[in-house]
Amino acid sequence: MRRVLAATVSLWLLLVPTLALAHPHAWIDLRTRVVADGDGRVAGLRQHWEIDPLYSLMLMEEFGSTGEGGARAEGLERLAETMLGNMAEFDYMTRLTIDGERVAWDGVEDVRLTVDDASDALHFRFTLMLSEPVALGGRQLEYAVYDPTYYIEILHDDGDAIETGALGPGCSVHVREPDPPQSLVARLARIDRSDNPVQDGVGARFAERVRIGCSA
Repeated sequence: MRRVLAATVSLWLLLVPTLALAHPHAWIDLRTRVVADGDGRVAGLRQHWEIDPLYSLMLMEEFGSTGEGGARAEGLERLAETMLGNMAEFDYMTRLTIDGERVAWDGVEDVRLTVDDASDALHFRFTLMLSEPVALGGRQLEYAVYDPTYYIEILHDDGDAIETGALGPGCSVHVREPDPPQSLVARLARIDRSDNPVQDGVGARFAERVRIGCSA
């Protein structure tokens, strides 16, 4: 699907605990869109995850969604519910700050999990909502999407993958790529099923940081 940081298990150990012994690599291509209210205030963040085909197949097999018709739809629905339920404990894998202060998500809307039959990749879409819209004029919003306990690649897939048009003109986007030390990359790449899976704080070292600023 694209480049970079080879990742050892991961998010799926958190999302679907029954896959904890698999330990393959995983990649997620990310697209995000800022959701705004009628006054141009930030109301939420719409995410689109394209999950690599290998993990997609494993997840679909686990939840009986590799068939056709109603059985497949029911399996995808169970999988989406499981993923969101486990993600909720960790702010849906999305850390948001405004002017450096942490902001919690109020809930999730518009959840959709589908399969691209051409690539066999799962496409997971959902919108994280704030309890109240926030005016961004003269302020800085920053977000990062990552598994807090594992090393996994979750990156925006191209330069057009972050949409801020709903905020109106006068906004800029800056993306800071992760730059973890090679010693950490090498150590985590050696983790196997006998190791303690919890690596507190590790995920943040591999997270892309997106900063959005709008003029007052």
